[in-house]
Amino acid sequence: ANDLNLTYSSMDQNSVACRFTHPFRPMNGSKLHNLDGEFYLIYAAGPFQNNSIQYHRAKRGVSAYHVNLTRIVESRTASDALATDGCGKTVGCLRYPVGCSGTNCSYMATYRYQGGHVIFEMFGKQADWVAIGFSDNDVMPDTDAVVCQRINNQSSTVVIRSSRIPAGEYQRPPLEIANDLVLTGRSFFSQNIQCRFTHPYIPGAGSELRNLSQDAFLLYAKGAITGGEIDYHSRKESRRGASPQRVDLKISSDIGKEEPNEGGISTDGCGKTVGCLRFASGCSGSSCEFVATYKYQPTTKLVMFEMFGKNADWVAIGFSDDKEMPDTDSVFCYNSNGNVLIRSAKLVSRSLPSLEEEKDLVLLENSMEAGIRCRFNYPLTPGNTSKLRSLDQEVFLLYAKGSVSGSPNQHSRSPSGRGSSAEPVNVTTTFEAGASSPSQVKKKVHGSLMAVVWILLASSGLFFARYTRDNWSDYKLFETKVWFQFHRFLMILVVLGTIISIVVIFVDLDEFTKQGGKVKTHAIIGLVVLALAVLQPVGALLRPHPGTPNRPYFNIFHRTLGVSAFVLAIVAIILGLDIFNKDEAYYTVIGYAGFLAGVLIIMEISKFLYERTDETIEEATVPGGMQMQSDIVAKSSFHLTLSQLLLGIVDIVSLVVTVVVIYFISKDDEE
Repeated sequence: ANDLNLTYSSMDQNSVACRFTHPFRPMNGSKLHNLDGEFYLIYAAGPFQNNSIQYHRAKRGVSAYHVNLTRIVESRTASDALATDGCGKTVGCLRYPVGCSGTNCSYMATYRYQGGHVIFEMFGKQADWVAIGFSDNDVMPDTDAVVCQRINNQSSTVVIRSSRIPAGEYQRPPLEIANDLVLTGRSFFSQNIQCRFTHPYIPGAGSELRNLSQDAFLLYAKGAITGGEIDYHSRKESRRGASPQRVDLKISSDIGKEEPNEGGISTDGCGKTVGCLRFASGCSGSSCEFVATYKYQPTTKLVMFEMFGKNADWVAIGFSDDKEMPDTDSVFCYNSNGNVLIRSAKLVSRSLPSLEEEKDLVLLENSMEAGIRCRFNYPLTPGNTSKLRSLDQEVFLLYAKGSVSGSPNQHSRSPSGRGSSAEPVNVTTTFEAGASSPSQVKKKVHGSLMAVVWILLASSGLFFARYTRDNWSDYKLFETKVWFQFHRFLMILVVLGTIISIVVIFVDLDEFTKQGGKVKTHAIIGLVVLALAVLQPVGALLRPHPGTPNRPYFNIFHRTLGVSAFVLAIVAIILGLDIFNKDEAYYTVIGYAGFLAGVLIIMEISKFLYERTDETIEEATVPGGMQMQSDIVAKSSFHLTLSQLLLGIVDIVSLVVTVVVIYFISKDDEE
């Protein structure tokens, strides 16, 4: 090329350098490029062998933006993305995740005030469009945005557009050309997009751009392009988010967005920009078992709620005058065959409510990542035809989550599965409400009492009556046989304890349960046990005298009722432990039931042999039968000794099992 002039060159073993001049506007017929314009600078380097240049391999690249050679600026390569060394010093930065640099950033924007304008640069990794927004809050509605996008998904040409997202909407906004936005650099390289532009600090009259002299939240987003139209940015924090507070664009701040746990909801703004109710205190992202945020939007008079339930298929928030479930208005989000539906419900009792579709509830976003999450708008003061509750007065916030089997199942009873705010909340404020859980004291008292009276006392009382009648025959306690006094005393305690336990649980629940399944079965069996237990002392008062014709029938009736009550009580205890997920105690009681079955078999065999020896003694009255009687009497004492030994063992085992059950009942619930 005769119009290229080499003015300097040098070369050593590993490098080559040169300086040359290139005509700004080459003459006609020249093959050189006209430099009077803007273009990318592309570079490459490589070996020179056999009098020809060889393939450069990885030693090649392109400038990040179009270059104007009449301006003295330092151009970066596109592979470098945006420089972060000036963040918080010479430029303000918004980047995700916090501390990222270059192409390690999923999103990054820098800003710098200069001469009545703000110079912005944006970078989006693996994206066809990238945007920055300016808003009075940290949500998408009522936001002014600037978008840099490829013309279509087949082009590397990047253009700039402005958009206005109306209040109350989450839809993709129309993109418009704004003459006072000046695109000064643009690039699409290796599937990454970046651009540089200037935005007037105070736009002129008639401009639709936002006045940047007022502090604003910075929102960011990026996404793909399909058919020339920008696609939705998705809900991941790496693809959309906001600064945790308002930003002064004249101040160089370094605004980092922490990488959240997958799923969940960001809690950065709790108590500052949004109100929050979360369990456990201080949790964030999917480390929360439950979290709900709420933010009042005065322009639309809507409250925007977002809630998340970890490892759940449904999640709900309720509004009540107290902390109790009855008479609560609630909103459910639940998984229905892979789709998240939103429904309202009026809770009139502690049973699962019927879910109804409500036109005033607008589902904005949803996700089933690490659990279930939904965002929706709720009118602060619903219309006259709406069934929703007005939230213009303070209310307790109740929360719950659970699984779905066709329809929502009962929530867990652990604090992570249901609870309420510790105090009434005004949802138009950004108050962080502390979570509290309904007291389990009465349920624990009920379960512990039933364990004491039926595992510890009833087992011993029944053993006395069945297997120790002939023990301590030479002694009486208050003019009555020893076994009978112990039996009567223990069984009176059983009846009284059962009555108290049932009263306690009714006081706690206010009514008979309306739940189905194991809960209802447990409740029914419990009432049957109560009825049988009360019938026993009543029947005892009417029992016929010994030796009368009806006495055998009474014995059969009394014995059948007692054994039935005991067996059903153990079944009820096992069901109760299963309902409350007390696995350790559940299997302990099942093992205890097996132990009692073994003792029963041993004692029934011993009792059978003992009673047969009594019959043989009566027959051995003929002369020569005295030696036989001696042997049989010796054998009969074995049953008496065995019954006393096993009574002690049963009492010790029953005591240990009772202590174990009470320990796990009293232990705080965990999910």
